[in-house]
Amino acid sequence: LNPPTASSFNVPRAIYVDNLNARIWVADYNNHRVLRFDVPQVGQNSLTLLTPDGGEVWNVNTTKKIQWSSYGVEKISIEYTTDEGVSWENVVDSVSAVVGYYNWAVPNSPTTLAKVRIYNVDDINIADTSNAAFTIYAPASSVNLLSPNGYQQWEAGKIRKILFTSTAILNVKLEYSTNNGDNWETIVSSTDASSGQYTWTIPNTLSDQCLVKVTDLDDNSIKDSSDYVFEIIEAKSDNSQDYVIFSDSDVSGYHDASYAVVNAQPSTIENSSTKIPLSAKFALGGNYSIKLNWLSGVGGDWAAAVANPGWAGQDVTLRDSVILSLFTENTTLTNGLPYVFLEDLSNKKSTKLPLSDFVDSIPAFNWTRVAIPLSAFIKNAGTADMTRIKTFFFSQNNADATQHVWYIGDMRTKGGKVISGDSTRVIVVLGSSTAAGTGASTFDSSWVGRFRNYVKSQDSTAFVVSLAVGGYTTYDIMPTGFVPPTGRPSPKVNNNVTMALTYKPHAIIINLPTNDVAYGYPIEEQIANYSTIISTIGSEIPTWVTTTQPRNLDATGRTNLMAMRDTTYSLFGEQAIDFWTTIANSDGTINSTYNSGDGIHLNDAGHKILFDRVVDAEVWSKVVSVEDIKSEIPEVFALAQNYPNPFNPSTTIKYSIPQSSLVSLKVYDILGREVMTLINEVKAAGNYHVVFNASSLASGVYFYRIVVGSFSETKKLNLIK
Repeated sequence: LNPPTASSFNVPRAIYVDNLNARIWVADYNNHRVLRFDVPQVGQNSLTLLTPDGGEVWNVNTTKKIQWSSYGVEKISIEYTTDEGVSWENVVDSVSAVVGYYNWAVPNSPTTLAKVRIYNVDDINIADTSNAAFTIYAPASSVNLLSPNGYQQWEAGKIRKILFTSTAILNVKLEYSTNNGDNWETIVSSTDASSGQYTWTIPNTLSDQCLVKVTDLDDNSIKDSSDYVFEIIEAKSDNSQDYVIFSDSDVSGYHDASYAVVNAQPSTIENSSTKIPLSAKFALGGNYSIKLNWLSGVGGDWAAAVANPGWAGQDVTLRDSVILSLFTENTTLTNGLPYVFLEDLSNKKSTKLPLSDFVDSIPAFNWTRVAIPLSAFIKNAGTADMTRIKTFFFSQNNADATQHVWYIGDMRTKGGKVISGDSTRVIVVLGSSTAAGTGASTFDSSWVGRFRNYVKSQDSTAFVVSLAVGGYTTYDIMPTGFVPPTGRPSPKVNNNVTMALTYKPHAIIINLPTNDVAYGYPIEEQIANYSTIISTIGSEIPTWVTTTQPRNLDATGRTNLMAMRDTTYSLFGEQAIDFWTTIANSDGTINSTYNSGDGIHLNDAGHKILFDRVVDAEVWSKVVSVEDIKSEIPEVFALAQNYPNPFNPSTTIKYSIPQSSLVSLKVYDILGREVMTLINEVKAAGNYHVVFNASSLASGVYFYRIVVGSFSETKKLNLIK
C-alpha cells in the first residue's frame, strides 16, 4: 500500500473489491492502491481511521482533526506515536465514536514517524492505525508587524488595530515608542499570537516619532517593528459633514466598492477579479489603503474606479471639492499622472480631465493632499448626472511605460452648503433601502420623498436629510468608534447616527425594516444597538423608530419580524411608527397590493401608506412645537453641567454666549491632557448644545472647558462603561 498523494487523489484509475476481507481499494494511474474502504458486514462492528492516514504534514501547536468512520462502536480511545509504533502516547481516553472526529492539539514533538491509533473502548481488537507515517513539523518561529508600518496619522484616544502575522508562536508582547525606539512602553504584556491583531486605544501623547513593536513572549530575539515612524495626532471633532468615500477597511484583500480593468495591453492595472487590492504597507488614518498599481503602455489603456460605500449615489453639486490623500514610494512626475473622471448610477461618465490640471506631481514618502474642485467636473459633465455620482475614476493618460504604485489613504468630498439646525429646521432619516426609496417608481413617490415635499410645503427653508442606504442594519448606523462583534458590519461614517448629529437636527426618524432579521441578528442584539443609538442621540432630540415591515422570508424569519415589530412598540411607545398594518398579510408576507414585485420592497401605494403613517405620527408638528433653544439671546456667558452625568457613551453639553464670538470647547483627561475638541469656531449669539460622544475613550473622570474671549469655565463629567 502506497501513501496517497495529491495526484493520486485527483487521478483514480481502478477499483478493486476484496470480498474476502470486505474491503474496496482505489488504485491510481500506477496501479498503486492508495485508498482503502472497509465495508462493514451485517452485525459486524468496525472502526476505520481516515486521517491522518500517512503523508500529512501537521505543524506543532496547531489543531487538526483526527477523523474516522465506525459501525456498532460506542466509544473509542485515541493514541499517537512519534516513533512509528515503538511507544504510544494517549490523546484521549474516551470519545463518542458517532461524532467521527476529534480536534487534536498537535504536540510540540517534531518527527517524521508519527502515526495515530484508534480502538474500541469496549473491545481493543476493533482498532485501526494510520497506514503510513505522517510528519509533525516545527517551522521556524517568526513574527511580522503589518500595521502600523509607518506614515500613519492616528488620532489620540481613538481605537485602532495593530496587525501582525506569526509562525510557531503562541503569545506575543506589544509595545510602542514615541521617540523612534529610544524608549518603549508596554501596550499588552501577553496576547494570543494566532489572532493576528490587537485592539489598541491610542495614547494621548502626541508625537511624529512613533513605532510599534511585536515580540515573541518566549524568545525576545524574535521581533518586528514598524518600518517607518508614524504620528499620533490630536483627535478631530466628529461634527464634519464630509462624505467619506474611503478612509480604511475592516477587511484585508481587496476593496469591494471598486473596479479595475485593462482595456488594452500592454498597459496593466493590478486587480483581483476586477477589484482594486488593499494594502497595509502604507495607510493614513487606519490600517489599510487602496493600492493603485498601474503601468501605462503605448497603445494600451486601463481604468480604475473607487465607488461610494454601498455603490450609493451622491449629489456632488452640493459639495466643493473631492479630496485625495496619496502616498507613493517613487515620485510620480507630471507626465505620469492619470486622467480622472466621474460616473453616475446609470454608468454615464463625465469628460476625462488630466489630474495634472490640479497637481504637478506626487512626491515620494509623503502624504500628498490633492484637492480637485468639483466645479471642474460639473462644467465637463458629459452625459453624467452630477446629482447621482457613484464612482471616481482614474485612467490612462500619457504612456510613460513606468510602473506606478499609489496608496490612497483617504478620499472624500467636502464643503458646499452646510445644513444645520442652528439656522433652519432639519429632520434626518436613518435607514436602509425603503428609506432610500427602493420599490417606488421615483424618489418623489417614496415615503421619504413625499415627506420631504410635505415638509417643504410647510416651511420652504426646512430640510429632510436622508442618510439611508440599501442593505443597512442597526450595526451600520451605530456611532462612529463603535467596535462591532466579529462578523457584524462596522458603522458607516457617512450614514450613521454620528453623521446625523452633525446636522444638529430637530428630529430623527429611524427606518430599518427587515435586514437585521434577514441576516439572522438576534432580537437581543437589535435591542442593544437601538439602546446605544438612542443614547447617542440624547433626550433633547425627538426620535421616532419605525416598526419592522413585512417581507417574504421563511416562516422563522417572518416570526422574528413580527417579534421585533412588537418589541419596537414596547420599547418606543408613542415614538414607534406603524409600518406593518395594512401592508402585511397575517403570515408576515407583503400584501400583493403593495408588493413592488421582489417580496422585499413596497410599490408607490405602499410607500404612500408609510408616508401617511409618518404624518399621522405628528413628526413635523412636534418639530414646530419644540421651542428653539437658540431663538433667545442670552444675557451672560454660561456653561451648563452636562446631561446625563454619569453617561455612556454620549452626553449633551449646553452653553450660552451673548455676542458673536470665537468659541473653544475642549475635553481633557484627569491628567490635563486634551482628548477631544468639540467646538473651535465663531458662533453667533445664542444658546447652544453639543453632543459629546466618548465611545472611543476609556471609563473615567474627564473635564470640559469653554473659552470665549476672556470668559472661561471648566466642569467635570464621568464616563462609566
